[in-house]
Amino acid sequence: MIHINNKHDCCGCTACASVCNKNAIIMQADKEGFLYPHVNIELCTDCHLCEKICPIITRDNKKTVLNLPLNVYALHHKDIEVWYKSSSGGVFTALAEDCLKMKGIVYGAVFSKDFTVVHCGEQTAKGILKFRGSKYVQSDIQGIYRDIRRHLRNERQVLFSGTPCQVEGLKNFLSKEYNNLTTIDILCHGVPSPRLFADYIQYINQHSIDSLQQIFMKDKTFGWEYQNLRLYYKHNNTEFNTPLSNLWNKLYYDNIINRPSCHHCRFTNLYRAGDITIGDFWGIQKSHPNFFNTNGISLLMVNTNRGKVVWERIHSDFIYQQSNTKQCLQPVLLHPKSASPQRDAFWKEYLQNGFTATVNKYYGITHKTLLKNKIQQLINLIRQK
Repeated sequence: MIHINNKHDCCGCTACASVCNKNAIIMQADKEGFLYPHVNIELCTDCHLCEKICPIITRDNKKTVLNLPLNVYALHHKDIEVWYKSSSGGVFTALAEDCLKMKGIVYGAVFSKDFTVVHCGEQTAKGILKFRGSKYVQSDIQGIYRDIRRHLRNERQVLFSGTPCQVEGLKNFLSKEYNNLTTIDILCHGVPSPRLFADYIQYINQHSIDSLQQIFMKDKTFGWEYQNLRLYYKHNNTEFNTPLSNLWNKLYYDNIINRPSCHHCRFTNLYRAGDITIGDFWGIQKSHPNFFNTNGISLLMVNTNRGKVVWERIHSDFIYQQSNTKQCLQPVLLHPKSASPQRDAFWKEYLQNGFTATVNKYYGITHKTLLKNKIQQLINLIRQK
């Protein structure tokens, strides 16, 4: 049976719980808010299937089919609106629309009404808009693998996007190739705590004059290369580049709130899990200086023959330039991000004293700072009337 001795060895993909025919495995959140498998030994038949399909175990034991990129591109969507409203170059929109043209269903991460990040399936042009934009939180993917298998067995076209460990978890769970499945793995810097993000949302609502309606985690007002988060409130008020809006990305990029396994990630290399890999083309100013644009440039790696077929169908939607693995190399393709030396102390403080006290101590966000921010929100709202 699956047993987690070290949290570095579980990515929370849910493949083990999904594959168990006896439903002997449930996913439970730990004190940091990350899901881990727990086995009911009374239901377990000790078939070891959960261990055989775990993407961490199969990578460590070199039992995974590894794909090096066949082709690499720098690109952006030809449609200016799609391009600007996307995190970088608008690649995922084209991939999702291609799937819908074949009457397929698209799976990806969305914000729910309470800002929980979950995976879901969408099959309309309006529905896939929810996938647009980055979500710097680990998504809840429970039940999705079984749902996808059902559609595949019914010969439905399926497009699945997720972190590399989620993609590999799905492929291991399926245990066979499906010609009607296309997988997209994203270049991932790590997945932050859902529990802490829920506290951040509550913190925003407590210290704002209006209720939060939407979050865009990579606003391009100052350009794609700046990692700024924008908050949208109920009465058309927005907040950008303030202590409140900047806080989450600071926590994220300080490597203080990610899942422990992210700092020991087996997938931060050129051996890709998906048919296609997408992400930001960081460093393009050096490798392709004439192609750089402040609206954002995507990196797309075609990793399999299936990926080649999809690229041939969508490439006319883009302005693109051929690249290679040497030119596109960036930290997340070389090694995992190291955890902050303050990670343990931060979490100890948080678990003892809560979110407000912890961000005050580590990021200097005091009651005075929050009051000034609230006054500025009020001024902005009055100006709009």
